[in-house]
Amino acid sequence: MSMRIGGLASGMDIDMLVKQLMQAERAPLNKLYQKRQTLEWQRDAYREVNLSLSKFRDAYAKLRLQSTFSGYSATSSNANVVSAKATMSAIPGTYKIEVVQLAKAASVTSANALKNASNENAKANDKVLSENDPEFSFQIETAKGTATITVTRSDTFATLAQKIQNATNSDKESLGLRANFDNTTSRFFISAKEPGDDSWFQFKVIDDGDEDTSDEEFVQQFIKEKILGDPSASSLKFEGQNAKVNYTPPSGNMIVVDNLKSNTFTINGVEFNLHTVSSEPMYVKVASDPEGIINTIKDFVEKYNELVDQLSNLIKEPKYRDYPPLTEEQKEEMKEKEIELWEKKAKSGLLRNDPIITNFLNQMRRAIYDPIEGIPANELNQISKIGITTGNYLSGGKLEIDEDKLRAAVLEDPDGVMKLFTKSAEKNGNTAQMGIGERIYATLNTTLSDLRDKAGSPGYTSGDQSLLGKSIYTLNDQISDWEVRLAKIESRYWSQFTAMEEALNKMNQQSLWMQQNLLNFG
Repeated sequence: MSMRIGGLASGMDIDMLVKQLMQAERAPLNKLYQKRQTLEWQRDAYREVNLSLSKFRDAYAKLRLQSTFSGYSATSSNANVVSAKATMSAIPGTYKIEVVQLAKAASVTSANALKNASNENAKANDKVLSENDPEFSFQIETAKGTATITVTRSDTFATLAQKIQNATNSDKESLGLRANFDNTTSRFFISAKEPGDDSWFQFKVIDDGDEDTSDEEFVQQFIKEKILGDPSASSLKFEGQNAKVNYTPPSGNMIVVDNLKSNTFTINGVEFNLHTVSSEPMYVKVASDPEGIINTIKDFVEKYNELVDQLSNLIKEPKYRDYPPLTEEQKEEMKEKEIELWEKKAKSGLLRNDPIITNFLNQMRRAIYDPIEGIPANELNQISKIGITTGNYLSGGKLEIDEDKLRAAVLEDPDGVMKLFTKSAEKNGNTAQMGIGERIYATLNTTLSDLRDKAGSPGYTSGDQSLLGKSIYTLNDQISDWEVRLAKIESRYWSQFTAMEEALNKMNQQSLWMQQNLLNFG
């Protein structure tokens, strides 16, 4: 960099002059900065809409499901013993259920604290073999096959547990075991991953065919002492069990059900979840629950209206063209509150009359209000028939509820209400044949895709290939080019002023020399 001379000869404030000249030169760059800031704000605004629509979609995807409109609830006399849930096919009435036993996975815990070579309570990193013990192998068998476990001199209690847990059959499929060695209790905890009577495992000693059985006896004793913690263990096989209940339907005799592989199961449309064994019978009452359906629909309408308000405000928000984004220089001259108020107006109207949002609101109005093809006109084929109508067009299509009419529809024709929301299209993609829940879900997915194409996904900035993302990347390149260009221009100005100062300095020196010589001549 050439030396800069700041007005020593001319007496001018060169720094200020260059700064003022560069302010004019920076005008195009400032416009690029402002354009980029506007696009970034707009991208963020689109992503906020994306987030709102995603949350709404996830919350009301259930409107597509028949189970949402089952119209029944299940109440247990003691949910700590048995809890229950009614499905679509549940029959109203009171069910009696006695929990005889729970489903359990095959498992074993070392009976006593295991000892290391020093006869102290073992730790996970202690070696399982003493100095004089030979290396050997044994097998573990489950319903999924058999695996051979080799115990080496370097194995610790922790690595042996890992070998058991990672055991695979001849097809390299997991045997389905969990194994852990616990430091606090100095014990192995081994279990099958799944409960039920086909959940079992056993340790097996490999027969080498030799008449000398001392090796086999050593291995068997090792398993008993170093894994099971019981030298006198009578069996090396461990089995799980099915759940067993005595089930009595509302009308009928008691049925013993003992083939339950899990503690969660469904009988006759009621899903039961067993928590503990009890000597007392439990009672589960299945009854009509129209309030659940009514509240779901009312909640949907409320949240939908909130969404319509939010989006309608965005597309109607005024645009203040006299309030572009502030440059850094402008911010330095303003107070914090002034900046806040300015930027509030600068951000206003970013999505005014936006076609994606406008189209979404129009499509949602049609999705909700248009009749469902395939449902006869004398049935519940339109949402207005259950007491839900759209308000004034100027309100953005918000919904209004006649709660009495809605309640009557749910009580008198719950299947019709369910079909109104959940009907599938006879022809794939034909939205006219879809139920309201299906239409809403499809409309939301289409709009979310459009928003991602326009502004990318919330939370992602790097690698953004959306339309706005590409525009921002292009502006970044232009800004970078301009910054290089301005650095050269500023350097040129300084070179010119420096040359001027040097020339003036030389002239001043010559003038002084001439004055001195004239004085001397006189």
